[in-house]
Amino acid sequence: MPDQPVPAAAPEPEICLNLWWFFDVAGQLVYRLAGRAYALAGTDDEKLSLLKSLAATDFHIARNFAVPQRFTLMSQGEKIAGVTNDTVIRQRHGEVFEEVFAALDKDLPAQVQTIAGQPAAYRLTIPAKPLCCTTCVYEYADGRLIPQLA
Repeated sequence: MPDQPVPAAAPEPEICLNLWWFFDVAGQLVYRLAGRAYALAGTDDEKLSLLKSLAATDFHIARNFAVPQRFTLMSQGEKIAGVTNDTVIRQRHGEVFEEVFAALDKDLPAQVQTIAGQPAAYRLTIPAKPLCCTTCVYEYADGRLIPQLA
């Protein structure tokens, strides 16, 4: 049997994220977050292009999270926990989504590959500074969810 050509190695995937924050148009508050992880390969531009195209619809199947209780706003003299506004989202993005990153990383499954005939476990993880696409979704009183795509 002739020698088989050795195929080129597949590109090394990187865990990239789509993140969403839901803006209640009537109340002008952010009360919910969502996130979804993807194993993507290619250039950063290629990965971002794919994330942006998926941001328009994947929030419907993304894992949802409450805004962390440490974020509070004052409303009519009363402190409300677990809500924020769009300014805080933009200024403190990493802090707001901290629990989302941790939960999505924890959910990434272990995989198995065979090396020299022996199974070896591996697990992709979210990098310290993941490539992310963050999208605001406007939520209207009638239930419409409209992603704000740039």
